[in-house]
Amino acid sequence: MIKQIVDVAKSIKAIVLAEGIERQEEAEAALKYGVELAQGYYFGRPVPTKSLTLAAE
Repeated sequence: MIKQIVDVAKSIKAIVLAEGIERQEEAEAALKYGVELAQGYYFGRPVPTKSLTLAAE
């Protein structure tokens, strides 16, 4: 079912974002299905806003 959702999204030129990636296997599956963006604990834990710094433009 994931592959069909990704295919439909790409057919309307939408960017596909996978949320909730927590394991390497999930990240690999997202890549296999053609997901363009992903987020989740596998990539990093949430951080408090106060600890963020902005890059100079």
